[in-house]
Amino acid sequence: MIGHPASKKRYKKYTFLFTIFLLWYPVLFPVFAEQGESPETAQIESITVTASKRSVSDREVPVSMTVLSGVDLEDSGIRSTQELFNMLPNMHLFQAGPAADIASGVAIRGISQFMGGVPSFGFFIDDVYHNEYDANLIDIERIELLRGPQGTLYGRNTIGGVLNIITKKPDNTWNAKVGAGYGNFNTREISGTLSGPLVKDKFFVRFSGHHDKSDGYMENRFDGDDKANQPENTDARLSFRYTPDPALILDFGIDALRYESRYTDFVALSQIRSDSDPHTANVDYKGDALKEAYTSHLRVEYDTGNKKIISISSLYDDDNRLDHDLDFTPVDGQRQFYQRNYSTFSQELRLVSDDHQSPLEWIVGLYGFKEDQDNRLVYTLGQDWADPSMGFFPGDFPIIGENEIFGAAIFGELSYRFKNDIKVTGGLRYDRETQDFTYDAVDAGGAQGSTDETFEAVLPKISLNYLGNPSYMPYASVTRGYKSGGFNLQNSQGEVFDPEYTWNYEAGVKMQWFKNTLSLNAAVYYIDWTDLQVNASNGVDFLTTNAGAATSKGIELEMAARPADGLKVYGAISYTHSKFDDYRVRATDGSNGIPPRPAMDFSNNYVPAVPDYTARLGVSYRTLFGLFAGMDYIYTGRVFINNENTLAEGDYNLFNAKLGYEKERFEIYLWAKNLLDETYATTYVDFRETGAGLWGRPGAPRTFGLSVGYRF
Repeated sequence: MIGHPASKKRYKKYTFLFTIFLLWYPVLFPVFAEQGESPETAQIESITVTASKRSVSDREVPVSMTVLSGVDLEDSGIRSTQELFNMLPNMHLFQAGPAADIASGVAIRGISQFMGGVPSFGFFIDDVYHNEYDANLIDIERIELLRGPQGTLYGRNTIGGVLNIITKKPDNTWNAKVGAGYGNFNTREISGTLSGPLVKDKFFVRFSGHHDKSDGYMENRFDGDDKANQPENTDARLSFRYTPDPALILDFGIDALRYESRYTDFVALSQIRSDSDPHTANVDYKGDALKEAYTSHLRVEYDTGNKKIISISSLYDDDNRLDHDLDFTPVDGQRQFYQRNYSTFSQELRLVSDDHQSPLEWIVGLYGFKEDQDNRLVYTLGQDWADPSMGFFPGDFPIIGENEIFGAAIFGELSYRFKNDIKVTGGLRYDRETQDFTYDAVDAGGAQGSTDETFEAVLPKISLNYLGNPSYMPYASVTRGYKSGGFNLQNSQGEVFDPEYTWNYEAGVKMQWFKNTLSLNAAVYYIDWTDLQVNASNGVDFLTTNAGAATSKGIELEMAARPADGLKVYGAISYTHSKFDDYRVRATDGSNGIPPRPAMDFSNNYVPAVPDYTARLGVSYRTLFGLFAGMDYIYTGRVFINNENTLAEGDYNLFNAKLGYEKERFEIYLWAKNLLDETYATTYVDFRETGAGLWGRPGAPRTFGLSVGYRF
């Protein structure tokens, strides 16, 4: 009987095994037809990637991945990671504010951090882990997105996947570029790069910078201010490369950013749904957000002939401040001030085999880090919400927390390519970290004290892929992911939430047809997700705790085509089915100021903040005469807002377009984003239990402008 739970599990198992059989059928029974003829000049080139911590063709990596070149980013007008996440298959950013905000989160393959807990997604720039997802995407060589757990090579907090950004490196050629642009909402931007040799063949330098400022698209009805979310962002990067010997490469880089914005971003969700002036807020307190981050890293690579020794040392520091109206209304109700300093020093050392004639490949490595997090949270209760008769007095109520983390890991990966061109890869990592947490919330009616906890995990991986046909590479893999635990600060100070884990079962294929003018990648996956870290409401605020278990499964399809010279067509579609298997919330009795409510069972409900479908379709065309035209279509499906699944936001569609003229040194473009002026929400806040209602952050309206660039 299919309806029986045991029968359902067997049915899912057999379906997955049957899918693997179909993908591997052409390998077991070679029947592939010869590719058709097509011009040699219009091909999809193989890209060398390093996300597997060795240089290899993207067509040979046995994992679902998307690779975007710097040209792809420029053609689509992608300048920020917020725009990038919209373009990547099976990925969704629930954006809580401008780039300066720190409360945004990412869902990938249904794995979401629920706007709380520890990050579920690894964000790296030049092999350096960044705690935040923000970066200005200028002067980029390529971007590599790996979907699914990447714990064996990357360790903790990569259960959803890894985004690896590789910046351009200086070389022997002096070159420079300057750019400027202007758009609606009085948006201005300038950018520039300069690169070349200081000592020919030995010592090179590269600098890039970007600055933009806008009046913003939000208006505050309370005081008539039409610049209520005015952003100003600055990024800069300085890198050096030193090659004293052909076998030795030293890369040193410094990155800095400063993002600042006024913060009036939330309106009633009904206002967004009805398309009734969705970009008009009504708050008595206009907040602001500030983010400053600095990164420095040194990468040393030494080639011994058949092995490489690689050392990566990095120092990352960010300071964040967020001050905003928490009731989102014109009354003097509640405000929140949040300040965080995050810093980490990390060191990775790895030894990599580099004998291309050998069927055996391997990596072994050590990793260590020290991380410090200082948090200060201040709730301000205003006159209109104060009620001295019930003990609620107006004033500031601070909460302070400090977390010091020491971590270390050892990892390795071994691959062997058999004579029948089947390649088997196995990997293992041991991660361990100790956290020391100190907190003080006495003035806010909370607790004071200190506690510590140790988290550890063993992260295995095994994969199988076939490399005998350059046009057809099937693969299958099983990997384990791990997200470290932590401590609550806003409520129940010092209460620990446990790590969460995933097992990811995946099968896929990467195909090239018609002499590399058409590529198609497909993957199916099944994820067992346990001890989920959920940011659940306790009736007054939010508390990070652990749910029991969830399952996420789905399919991803990605296509690229070069039907003619200058013409590119690309697309992707994904379906995700992410549900709680076991998630129960205990009842509250009305003590400690928490409203009473019955126990709730969310088991069998959909995981919030996860779209069921995402899709993208794009086309670009360049002529020999310098004309350029491009368009992107982005689709985001239904998203449930709450654990009860009683509220959901419908799908929405975004169209972006770009038209320009390009010459060897000069370029000019007209561009538009959200061309049809679609109304949608980028995130949601549910305060109905406190009587404050349901709120959302409206996505950007139609924006358009002109940009120019000149190369030297």
